[in-house]
Amino acid sequence: MPNKLMTQLTIVTHYGNKPPFLANLIFMLQTQLADSLGAAFIPYEMEQVHGTIIGLEVIVTDKGLVNKWFKENLKRDENVDIAGLLEFVRSDRIGEISVRIGGWKPHKDYGFESKNQHPYLRSFSFRGAIAVTMGWPVEKAKYCESLYNLRKRFEEFKFFHKHNKDGYKDNDFFFVLGCISKKQVNPTLLQQTATEMRLILSGIERTVSISKDTLSIVAYIDTQLPVTTSEAFSINDKALTTQLVERLYKQNIIFRSR
Repeated sequence: MPNKLMTQLTIVTHYGNKPPFLANLIFMLQTQLADSLGAAFIPYEMEQVHGTIIGLEVIVTDKGLVNKWFKENLKRDENVDIAGLLEFVRSDRIGEISVRIGGWKPHKDYGFESKNQHPYLRSFSFRGAIAVTMGWPVEKAKYCESLYNLRKRFEEFKFFHKHNKDGYKDNDFFFVLGCISKKQVNPTLLQQTATEMRLILSGIERTVSISKDTLSIVAYIDTQLPVTTSEAFSINDKALTTQLVERLYKQNIIFRSR
């Protein structure tokens, strides 16, 4: 019986090629996880690792493309403005955001928490079956809400950020290092590994710059964005038009279940 998988879109940063310092950091963290967990850790491909800015998921209706997260989080049917979105992400209004990864000391007060937790604890975690590293935007070395503010700007074009709900202002920058096979590892080892990873990250401070030049729109059928089943377009790619985005949303990939 054939099944249909709908293509969805997302805006991400540093998908594909990465600056050497970021690629080296990712490789080092993946190597540490592999050393600690063995075959239970399945690393993402380097090109696949990315930071999500905002998901652009929609529902195709007879009245147009409706943003999934406006509908689910706010119970509102909002037709998306693709032309406005593309004009915005290509403009100077995006600016540049600096994100600090690592260097968070467990007993220092940084003036903010993430999900009611100290940034040291949130700097690395296992979330379900994925291994996640997290950082936060800074301005003049101090925490700021520039990533949250950027995500809010997308509401002008009727795209709502999935995690901005129940009063939470999502200012988190996270990237997934790989997956965990929980059948092959016990919870105690996972907890020990998470503690080790946070300690390692506390001694490493890196700054990642996000701008329109680092952004891509990725069409995907798998939320992990493997390069073999995803198609990425640089924000500045002239082929990335309103018409192309609409076609990407409306195409279905058909596969047959065995």
